Amino acid sequence: DTIGLRVRGYHTRRLWEAFTAGTFGGSIGFDRAFGEHLRVGINATLETVRVRDIDPNAPRLVWDEEGSNELRALGADIRWFSLDRPYRPTEGVDARAYYELFGGPLAAAPTSSAPA
Repeated sequence: DTIGLRVRGYHTRRLWEAFTAGTFGGSIGFDRAFGEHLRVGINATLETVRVRDIDPNAPRLVWDEEGSNELRALGADIRWFSLDRPYRPTEGVDARAYYELFGGPLAAAPTSSAPA
């Protein structure tokens, strides 16, 4: 049995027709192998989304999200794999189920930087 650590950081910028959205975040997770083919893991994610450069004709939904918003999430996954090789496999199965909880008890206080 082995225990693994997953650390991920990212920054994205998406240019939509009516606005620009930027994301800055990261996650940390742990997983454990049970035998040769089964792996179970948990992770936590923290992400900041910034919506700006909004078109004056954008839907109200977009305007409601203007500024910076923080998102938190907890996740769990289970994976079954029996591949003949991890890179470019020719036979076997790689199946994964994932559940993620965000908002609710994990909700962050609004950090909107939009002008009042």
